[in-house]
Amino acid sequence: MPNVVIDANTIASAALKADSVPERAVLFAIIHGSLYLSEPVVEEIREVLERPKFQKYITEERRTSVIALLLASAHFVTPLDKVTACRDPKDDKYLELALAAQASFIVTGDKDCCPFHLGGAFGW
Repeated sequence: MPNVVIDANTIASAALKADSVPERAVLFAIIHGSLYLSEPVVEEIREVLERPKFQKYITEERRTSVIALLLASAHFVTPLDKVTACRDPKDDKYLELALAAQASFIVTGDKDCCPFHLGGAFGW
């Protein structure tokens, strides 16, 4: 199974809607042991899930369980190489993580996440 990086917005989409394409992508990566995270990515996931606009849609229990599942299931790496390739510099952390994890895919729906985005929820 190829190594996979999933961005915070996809994780938030998965938390928002059970059995959605984003949730299935996250669960697939977890089940197959191919999900990779870094501390900067986990920090962004926490920040996104705590945004006020999500408070009425994602319960505290759901946020806690999503984070716990990610922390228990993902492989953690520390990116060593600095990347400056994304239109939005805040998204460079995903390319840095993908390099460090030797990931084959970045799962995203964000066209600014990386310059190689192919579209769709999977970004591949």
